[in-house]
Amino acid sequence: MAKRKKPNFRREIDLKTLTNLITLLDCYRIDRYVELDSMEKAIKDGKLGKFDVRWKEIRRILYKIGSLPKLSATIDKLLKIRERVKILAMIGAYLFVFGLGVFVLTFFSACPEWLKHTYAYVAMPSIIIILGTRLADEYISRKIALEIENLSKTHSKKFRFLRERLKEIAQELIDHLGNSIKDRNEDADEYKIDLYNTDYAGIKVVKRPGTLRKHYTVVCKV
Repeated sequence: MAKRKKPNFRREIDLKTLTNLITLLDCYRIDRYVELDSMEKAIKDGKLGKFDVRWKEIRRILYKIGSLPKLSATIDKLLKIRERVKILAMIGAYLFVFGLGVFVLTFFSACPEWLKHTYAYVAMPSIIIILGTRLADEYISRKIALEIENLSKTHSKKFRFLRERLKEIAQELIDHLGNSIKDRNEDADEYKIDLYNTDYAGIKVVKRPGTLRKHYTVVCKV
């Protein structure tokens, strides 16, 4: 069996970006899908050195695991509803800004007479829309998360190998992070990692999940 290649880093990589990548991989292990755009940009900017080849493998795995929700028509429906809720939230935000602008102009006596009382008609509806859409978004997101959790249980063997591969890569990155902190003589507490799984070697839990947080905060043992 061919030996897997080690991550190819430059000497002075951005360790904060490295911790973010570890968190991202860990999230996908439990079907918590994080947007990849910011990580794509960081890698293109060279913050992880010559990491493009390794990232192509990681991205391919993440896309495959991220396809799980497509197996559910319910999730597809909920996603479409959430998009409409977001559009409504934007409308509410625009109305609020418009009303606030009218109020400021009126305060400084710079508002046309016919526009002066407009804010009174849009302020309250815009606040109701903003709060209502926020609650709706939270509710829909929770429903999607539960549906994904049920999908994961139903298809427990699907992507099992890929999740194991993500764990292997995350462990390699944790090892490299620990070695880099030690080589640079830095404080491990400056490079905290948020994780949902703690089955990695070389880490120490500094904060456990609570009422409002579902993840652990860990640091590397150096």
